[in-house]
Amino acid sequence: MQRVQRNIFAIIVTTAIAWLLVTPASAEELSLQQVMKIAIEQGKDMQISRLDVDAAREDTKSMRGHFLPVVTAEANVIIWDDESTAALDMSFLTDILTELAPLLSPATQAQLAGMSGGGSDMLLREQVTYGASVTVAQPLSQLYQIYYGYKAKDELHQVAKQQHISARHKLEMDIAKTYLGLLTAQRMVGTTEAALAQVEEYERQVQAFLDADMVERNALMKVQVQKADIQQGLFAARKGVRLAKAMLNLFMNRPLESSFTPSEDDLNLSIAESLLDISLTGQRNQAMKHRPEIKAVQHGAVAANAGKHAAIGDMLPQISAMFKYDHKGGMGTMQKENEYYGGVMLSWNVWEWGATYYKLTAAKKRERKAEIQASSARDQIMLDVTAKRLELEEALESLKAAVVKDDQARENLRLEKARYEAKQTTTADLLTAQTLALSAENDLTAKQLAVLQNSIALKLAMGRDALDEKGN
Repeated sequence: MQRVQRNIFAIIVTTAIAWLLVTPASAEELSLQQVMKIAIEQGKDMQISRLDVDAAREDTKSMRGHFLPVVTAEANVIIWDDESTAALDMSFLTDILTELAPLLSPATQAQLAGMSGGGSDMLLREQVTYGASVTVAQPLSQLYQIYYGYKAKDELHQVAKQQHISARHKLEMDIAKTYLGLLTAQRMVGTTEAALAQVEEYERQVQAFLDADMVERNALMKVQVQKADIQQGLFAARKGVRLAKAMLNLFMNRPLESSFTPSEDDLNLSIAESLLDISLTGQRNQAMKHRPEIKAVQHGAVAANAGKHAAIGDMLPQISAMFKYDHKGGMGTMQKENEYYGGVMLSWNVWEWGATYYKLTAAKKRERKAEIQASSARDQIMLDVTAKRLELEEALESLKAAVVKDDQARENLRLEKARYEAKQTTTADLLTAQTLALSAENDLTAKQLAVLQNSIALKLAMGRDALDEKGN
């Protein structure tokens, strides 16, 4: 009995494992907001942009150290071929001290006797010498140039941060276009499959009518041509789905064939109405306040001005306070072993053939360029907001027309079906009505998602983040 139970248990386990292996896992469902978040956190473009910001921040930090004293330490050990000495002839002292010899001690008299024999050697340098020194230098007049250099770096850091936000907004717009394109293609797959099933039903019906000699001889061919056209549209829609998913996976830095299902939970057409509740002037004002592009050029203009002042500082005399401690060993009795000194140093390139002058001239040109770029950016942003608002208004009007067109096409198809079944119309008329209904339904889908796309575009044009539902 136990053996039978073990066999049954083994069969159940084996079956369960086999079922898990052959049953495909359900595809992950991702909303537009989720795709954007993943792409912003993991996308390669965003990683590169964040590294640019980090590098600019570190460049700014590197300038801080120039405000403080610079400490330089040096050390050396040198081995020479031999020690160095100097012979000293001290015999002249013997003549001078001879008369004083009786007054000197016996030891001193012995030394004088040795000196009278020719002199002595003085050690100037040992065979091995060594040394160490510490220098502390504090820039003084250079602080003007250092300050504006630091200010320029800090402003460029702010430029990098705003460019990162701008890159993020561009990524969000690209994702919105692709994601809504995916939904459009996916809906078209559904409507086209339904239309294909309907045409296949027509094909069977026409075949029956043809066998009964109740329709024209080429009626079946017309249905089959219509069927081929719908199949071709279905292939195109399915290709659009696969391509859009691959592009979204690329944005999210995932394998291109990663499976997921788009969701429409966070898609709401009411966003368009809320955006149009704001006047065009109000939208322009928000854009001028929040758009990262205008902030970037403003910081760039300040950086260019700081660069001009840094170039002026490069033309000034270089004055520094300095202190140095020096230790030397093995240098004999003529050289002090420890010494230190300090003072003020001045250096000024009195003539360098206009190098710093032309550097200053170039900095002034860059400052003027930055001012013009800031003005141009303001004009472009004003135009961009205006264009995005007009496009949204046009998309809403097109949607209204598409709704009416879809209703009329559906009603027309219903009537044509009834007339065809009553043998009051031709197969060509029925197929034309079917084509119009399919086209109207797909057009309605495209117009609905176009409203969403233009709403996101206007929101970003106003400087608001697509992920911020409140738009603050």
